[in-house]
Amino acid sequence: MDCTKINISRKGWATVPALIMLTVIASITAGMASVSWTNVRSSQAMIAIAKAQSAAESGLSFASIRLLDEVSRYIIDRGVIDDELAQRLWEGTWTPADGMVTVVPPSDYVVGSSSGLGIVHSLHDVYEQVDAHWIEVTADDALLPTIDPVTFALEVKPIALDASGDTYFRLSYELIENDTRILVTSVGEAAGITRTISMEFDLDKRIDYALVAMSRIMLGRNVLVEGPVGTRYGVNGGELDANFGTPLVMQSDFFGIDPALLDLDISTFTALVLANDVDGDNRLRLGHPTEGLGLGGAIQDYDGNQYISEMDLFLSRYDSNGDISVVYDPAQALYAGYPGLSQEFSSDLQLAMLIDNARSDRNNDGVVNSLDRDLGWDDGIIDARDHYAKVEGNIGFAVDVAAWEAATGQQWQEDVHGAIVSEYGSSGSQFALSEDQLVELTTSMFSDAQTWFETESMTGIPFGDTSSGQVSSNLLGGGTYIPASQNVWEGVPWESDGAYDWYQRPVYKNMAFNNVRIPQGTNAVFEDCMFVGVTWVETSEEVSDPNWNFAGAMQPDGSGGYEYQFEDLTAESGGVTYSDTREVSNNVRFHDCTFLGSIAGDVPTEFTHWRNKIQVTGESRFFLDPSDPDLDDQDDGATLKVVLESIDPVDLEQLSRSSVLMPGWSVEIGAFQNNESVGVNLTGTIISGLLDLRGVVDVHGVILSTYRPVEGEGPLYYGGKADAFNTTIGYFGPENGDGEGIDDALKEFAGYGRVSIRANPDAALPDGVPWPITIVPDGTSYQEGS
Repeated sequence: MDCTKINISRKGWATVPALIMLTVIASITAGMASVSWTNVRSSQAMIAIAKAQSAAESGLSFASIRLLDEVSRYIIDRGVIDDELAQRLWEGTWTPADGMVTVVPPSDYVVGSSSGLGIVHSLHDVYEQVDAHWIEVTADDALLPTIDPVTFALEVKPIALDASGDTYFRLSYELIENDTRILVTSVGEAAGITRTISMEFDLDKRIDYALVAMSRIMLGRNVLVEGPVGTRYGVNGGELDANFGTPLVMQSDFFGIDPALLDLDISTFTALVLANDVDGDNRLRLGHPTEGLGLGGAIQDYDGNQYISEMDLFLSRYDSNGDISVVYDPAQALYAGYPGLSQEFSSDLQLAMLIDNARSDRNNDGVVNSLDRDLGWDDGIIDARDHYAKVEGNIGFAVDVAAWEAATGQQWQEDVHGAIVSEYGSSGSQFALSEDQLVELTTSMFSDAQTWFETESMTGIPFGDTSSGQVSSNLLGGGTYIPASQNVWEGVPWESDGAYDWYQRPVYKNMAFNNVRIPQGTNAVFEDCMFVGVTWVETSEEVSDPNWNFAGAMQPDGSGGYEYQFEDLTAESGGVTYSDTREVSNNVRFHDCTFLGSIAGDVPTEFTHWRNKIQVTGESRFFLDPSDPDLDDQDDGATLKVVLESIDPVDLEQLSRSSVLMPGWSVEIGAFQNNESVGVNLTGTIISGLLDLRGVVDVHGVILSTYRPVEGEGPLYYGGKADAFNTTIGYFGPENGDGEGIDDALKEFAGYGRVSIRANPDAALPDGVPWPITIVPDGTSYQEGS
């Protein structure tokens, strides 16, 4: 057998594993590519989700701003918005029975043709005719905006967030049935992905301010305000000048306590504020390129809150042991859980109490208790936990700051002292505010504000006289009546060095009145009397005659008697001529009286403070809440509590809406004395022409002063300047521009009292107060998803 050797070549053997590896690598690459593509798609989806969520949130923010802008154009005089009124305001179907409803034209745009009267129509019109950044994504979008004819829900066109139109949001508004809340829904969309969020906004009528005045405002020593302050003084001719013509005077609470040391430090600090304070809050920030200039030495952040204010200088001056606090009441400190402390400050205990008791609900839980004391409230110690502010909230002015400073010849802060602590993101001082931002008040606006109060006053027995009515009943029960002829003359204001008229008054003493109407021309002193329910003070309403203030005015004749100031001067009202207008007016003083209710009265057409004036003096008290802890400090507290508990709860709620409802009147609470044992508590909306508060007073609500002094008109008809009339909180004298006050150097009593004004925007308002409505977001209603 022939065998042939065969040689087998192994060339190309590596191809097989190479191909295998190539296949494996290709598979891995494909897998990685697939995973990468999935990741890319996932990332794109996540980006789209984030964009859609962001668009939805932007839409909700935009929708709420637009809603607030439109809602605030509606001014109503009903005090509370219920679900029925909310529906009629939303749909534009209100009737005269709903009170006054005024829709103010928009200030920055014009609507060509309105679709209706309601809030929903205003929203519809601004989206349809004014907004230009909408887009149409689907064919149905061309039909938008639309209002559902049954539910009155509004749906608007999509609104793009950028020029590409790839990311946008859709908005809808709907008033919740049988409710006062509006449901706003925002749907954000990006790359086909949508996210939906919603929130409810409550239609509400509320006043966020603590004090609004048309006159100049004066806040004295030992006065703290919790809430914004605003005045429209200064925009009219003749109001500003270099003497007393400044819209606001705000005195330091600390200057004058220690002239030797503390006053010098405050003066140095004030100079730095005038030079370097860029945001108008009367504080200086450490490390700020401008406000931080010149700091050091005694001008330091003693309490460590990153701001320097007069409070730091006070703490540094009186902190004797270096614990960054000042003890003023060791006994109260012991009660609060701080034993073994010694008193470090005693020069002005009323100021210390005022600071220590301010902002009582420290933890914002709606209850004032020991938990708040743990946070520094009422613990006998002044420290950083008290968060001192002269005004907690911004101060707002209609006048421009340049006009103010040009007319007065000085920086505006030369007359405005004390720390201003506003909400985060809000400037401490604001100027050139429009009427949309700071409402122009007039007395005539409030002509219907007392409807319930007047009706309630008519349910009582007539005032009467010595033989009839409530007066006669009181006389039988041990009360006393002293005719005017048997009493000495007294000046107006009482105990003031600047008295401008004199009255010989009848005196009603130790009497109790229930829902009473004090007749025109009474001009009495009520002493040690109790008033339950509504105390209505009657007067002539048509008092536009410029002589009304002065006809019948009296003055000392220099020989122990009294004579007419203006012989043969008369005034006319309703076709009747009067030689003495006090006969048909009412200038009343309540001395050492107790009010378990409210004071209200007829509305005069002109401010006539010589004739239409209320003075609350002596140890007069106001109580409305049967659970008020201050009742426990009264000798007759148990009796007062029984009387308050006997008042119908519905009536008590109405009374709580306003302790003083006297538009167009001059109202003074607190005489020219200082008695810490006597405190006046006022609640609700306090309305007057001008208001003076002195002594120990707490206001929980809002003060509205309606009188705007105009040279050549009303009480200034025969001369005088607008700056002679002020809304005065605290003690001032003629040296400050308060002609009715007492010179600080000459006053016969010690101290400056303590006055706190605490805004209560959640409080129900009395009917008849015209004010813009607003929206209140309900954070608990926020929802993601449909």
